[in-house]
Amino acid sequence: MVPQMMYEAMKERVESAVEKGSVSADLVSSEQNQHIFQKWKQFSCNNHPVVIQVLLQSSLDTDITGHTMPNLIYVSREKSPKSSHNFKAGALNALIGFRYGTLVEDYYTGYQLHCEGWKSVLCNPPEPAFLGDVPKSLNDVLNQCKRWIIGLFEVSISRHCPLTFGVKKISLGAGLAYSHLAFWGICCIPIATYAVLPQLALIKNRPLFPEVYY
Repeated sequence: MVPQMMYEAMKERVESAVEKGSVSADLVSSEQNQHIFQKWKQFSCNNHPVVIQVLLQSSLDTDITGHTMPNLIYVSREKSPKSSHNFKAGALNALIGFRYGTLVEDYYTGYQLHCEGWKSVLCNPPEPAFLGDVPKSLNDVLNQCKRWIIGLFEVSISRHCPLTFGVKKISLGAGLAYSHLAFWGICCIPIATYAVLPQLALIKNRPLFPEVYY
């Protein structure tokens, strides 16, 4: 019942603010919130400068058991109708973020960034920058390999094929390197043939290679 009552009270305050077109002092119970509304009167969700607000301070705030709380800081990037949001500093995920829509987003992202002119640099910090997990069972390993093969094959038959699109955008060597990974899944065909054909020839007592006469 208490959460329902709090929700209804908040709903009434929001509807009242919408009808009035502003947030009056009687709708804000906290002095801190009143200070915020007085400070940022002309702000809107699509037009405002950078907003930095400290919500929790480890030196002042504690939980109900008396333990200190971690710092919680709210940061809102500058927004203006005069400039596109994606071209502001900080919107890196929209500019150079992961390319989704594929099962191998890590491979496809690096490939696309290189095609756009980005250069790779060695990053070797003393502590690991990223931590990952590995499959725990044979079934997980097979599913992971199937996912990689399908994703890489999708890239190889798309218009961004490294043999055609990649070679034009990046160097020949880099394009061939990406092609080696893109066509990794179909390597099983010649490998399986080379592994089975000699045994079949031995069982059938037939020469695998043509005879050479001197």
